[in-house]
Amino acid sequence: MVSNPAGINCHQSEWNPYEEDPAPQPDTSGTCDALFPVGTVVTFTATPDPGSNVNYGPDPASLTVRAGYNATYVVFCPNDGLCSAWY
Repeated sequence: MVSNPAGINCHQSEWNPYEEDPAPQPDTSGTCDALFPVGTVVTFTATPDPGSNVNYGPDPASLTVRAGYNATYVVFCPNDGLCSAWY
């Protein structure tokens, strides 16, 4: 997921928790949090890796930064595999 204005450029590698003996979930890479001045409108864009799709989100796709913690999320799923998300 990336932000506009720039500051967030976060990537989560593919991971299948339903494999017979799954490896631990990989850590995210890139910048997954950032500081923006209060009042800044930040828009988020999610682009799936090849073989995946955006199942939900980003939510919210845009927000006005307030004091405290501001969060957004996105759910990616494999094109040809099991995908379950509760939101």
